[in-house]
Amino acid sequence: MHTSEDNIINRIVITKGAEYDYFFITGNILKKAEVKAELNEYLENLKNTKYLSRKKLVVKYDTDNLFILKETSRFGNIQSWEVCGICSIDDYDEELEEFGIIKLWLNTDISEE
Repeated sequence: MHTSEDNIINRIVITKGAEYDYFFITGNILKKAEVKAELNEYLENLKNTKYLSRKKLVVKYDTDNLFILKETSRFGNIQSWEVCGICSIDDYDEELEEFGIIKLWLNTDISEE
């Protein structure tokens, strides 16, 4: 029997801030279609686990970088996720998360002026 969780469609949005983070870290332009496909596969593999109950996921994207995803909205069977930040594995620290430094960084607005 299929549950509603079996039919979830993940929609992934990459913010300008995340694109900036990636460029700043790597010097390369983020290949958004490739990243969305890989993150979607990652989320599909997490179905029916406790991790999807979190509002934020920290995903090890490659050997050097972490992608931070926030659960944004859900409409029917479509779950939206926002890649709100990218950082070097060496720059992420649970203590910084606990003290709100990571949240402050993720909430920084990158304008296109």
